[in-house]
Amino acid sequence: MRPGRLRRYTRAFGCLLAFGLACGVAFPEQPQGRTRVELVGIAPIASSAAQGASGAQESQQEQLEQEIERLLQQAETQRQQAPQAPELGAGLGARLSALNPNITVIGDVLGQISSAPDAFDVPGKLLHADLGEGDPDDFRVRAVELLATAAVDPFADALLKLDFGAEGVEVEEAYILFHDYPFRDRLPEALRDVHTKVGLFRMNLGPVNLTDEHDLPTVDRPFVQQRFFGSEGLIRPGLSFSKLLTERGGWTPELTVEFVNGQPLDMEEEEPPLTVNGIDRPLGLVHVKVFREWDPAVGWESRVGQTRWPAYGDGYRTLDVGFSFVATGSRAEGDSTLYSVIQGIDVMWTWMDPRPDIYSEWMIQFEGYVSELEHPQGGSRGDLGAYLLYQYRWARQWYGGLRFDATEVPLIDGYQLAATAYVTYFLTEFNRIRLQYQWLRQNLEDGPSGTAHSGWVQFVFAYGAHPPEPYYIRQRF
Repeated sequence: MRPGRLRRYTRAFGCLLAFGLACGVAFPEQPQGRTRVELVGIAPIASSAAQGASGAQESQQEQLEQEIERLLQQAETQRQQAPQAPELGAGLGARLSALNPNITVIGDVLGQISSAPDAFDVPGKLLHADLGEGDPDDFRVRAVELLATAAVDPFADALLKLDFGAEGVEVEEAYILFHDYPFRDRLPEALRDVHTKVGLFRMNLGPVNLTDEHDLPTVDRPFVQQRFFGSEGLIRPGLSFSKLLTERGGWTPELTVEFVNGQPLDMEEEEPPLTVNGIDRPLGLVHVKVFREWDPAVGWESRVGQTRWPAYGDGYRTLDVGFSFVATGSRAEGDSTLYSVIQGIDVMWTWMDPRPDIYSEWMIQFEGYVSELEHPQGGSRGDLGAYLLYQYRWARQWYGGLRFDATEVPLIDGYQLAATAYVTYFLTEFNRIRLQYQWLRQNLEDGPSGTAHSGWVQFVFAYGAHPPEPYYIRQRF
């Protein structure tokens, strides 16, 4: 081998050896039978240097991450402090929709069959609103109602209720309800929480008169309300003031005072005594109600778990007791005033099973009225009437009940007795079906008398905004 070539090989080998020493790399272990060469002194030094470099890199990475986090927080703070641009799209649509009323359409379809016209032999003169005139064996759309509610401003809400019937469109209710006032601070303390209703509305004689026909627990109104206030209840235009008073002993009182037109909207459909004496004078109403509710007794969970039926004290209970006074007058000969007065009481008691998966509910409801009507010939006439309703809910969507009616007929010598049984099934919150049977005994001195049997099938549906729950619904589906 030539000396020049030997020197080149020696220099190349030295470079490789220096590279291995710098990296701290040991030659791999040789197989048996061969000599193993191991670098001992230089490897720990090289390893320490590598670890130092790695620690420096980790420190730089942590500093970089902290700086990125600081910049992100600074950008978020600046974004929140910057003035917001007007929202478009969904945000604007949500604000605009708040100006639109909640609209609900409610339909009430009724099928009926009855022996009443044959029994009384006076078609069209039977004193029962839901049997109609002539042959009552038919299907009909009793009402299609459009309900629109909206907040007018922060102080008032408005309601409009239109009834689409065979005779056209009628305004059933239309009013504005003030629940607060912009001049509240300048009012006396006693008047600040008074709610004021202005327009055409159902008067507060208790829960039944405040409810439309399709939301009643039965197909028809109680007979005493039909005879004393008309087939659709007492609805008049005027003013209404109501206020919740201070709770005393667990009872919450409510006072309602209403002043409305004495003359009814439809003179032909409204029955005496209010029709006769309410033409030239306003009608005034005062209704006082006290309300109380009781929670289940302490420890009801352990007791209910041992029996099928909870004790009376282990359920949710409510009690409403109301007293009504209605008065009006009319001008008689000699500019004198003849008065008509109706006094009433309404009571509603409910009981509900406290277990969340059990839907057992009971409701007992009673209303009674006494009327006194002055005659132009002198003297006065008094009549009275009442009903009692018992309802039971035994499943999530099933209701059933009984109603008993007994009433005199104002200005006519006679009476009406009735017994009603019904079953209601809620398909959903928006539609329900009801079957009802009624036995009616009517005895009038100058009118049709006899006994009749009637049956109804009723279907009520609603679409649009969620309709108000009927007053007898105590637990959501």
